[in-house]
Amino acid sequence: MKNSYTITESHFRGIPSIDVGEAAFTYEDLYELIGNRQFMTTFILKPGPKSSERFGETVTGVISYPKGQIEEIEQMLKKDKELNRSLVKIDASEFNLTQVQLDDLKYDGLLIADIHSICFIPLKKELEYHDTGEKKVPNVIKIKLNPLVDYDILYQNYIASEINDKRELMSFEKEKFVGITLGINNWYIDLRLLKLLGFDKDSINSNRAVLYHAYKTREHRKQLTEKEK
Repeated sequence: MKNSYTITESHFRGIPSIDVGEAAFTYEDLYELIGNRQFMTTFILKPGPKSSERFGETVTGVISYPKGQIEEIEQMLKKDKELNRSLVKIDASEFNLTQVQLDDLKYDGLLIADIHSICFIPLKKELEYHDTGEKKVPNVIKIKLNPLVDYDILYQNYIASEINDKRELMSFEKEKFVGITLGINNWYIDLRLLKLLGFDKDSINSNRAVLYHAYKTREHRKQLTEKEK
């Protein structure tokens, strides 16, 4: 690891836990300690910085990596390359946070410099993925939606009204809105709207979230070509 930490092991009712702190964390060290094995972790945040104001004193969850990124990180570490990342994305399990805050943590992340210490249970569960590359989520409850409601149009209209009201959108809201618009309009979107949302033609073509929502929207409309499937 890049830095030296104070590591304390303890047990509660036979369950082991490990506390790590007393040094500034790095992206690489967090990966080595908890990220590569996807340990459920409580991140204790420093009082004062924006992260604790936004999310509270602690955040519990697992570090979120898109499929394939762990292999990419492993290759960089083998070559002793600096990752130089200041944010860590967390798939949080917090009942006291709003969905916007949870999405903030998962898609934008929090500053590594705002983490005071971490506490985790060293129990590993292998990640499972669907054939599409999406991570499998256990214990999903499926709810049948009203087939007469076009939820893509509903979401598109909602975000459009938020844009008109000049509310600052979260990155995941922009990505979903752009993706749905592309899907509905057969891959067309006004470049002026893209610029307003901070995108351009090249950035949306390489943005997996945008493409995901575009393909899902086309799937809802039974418009996927064989290549797109």
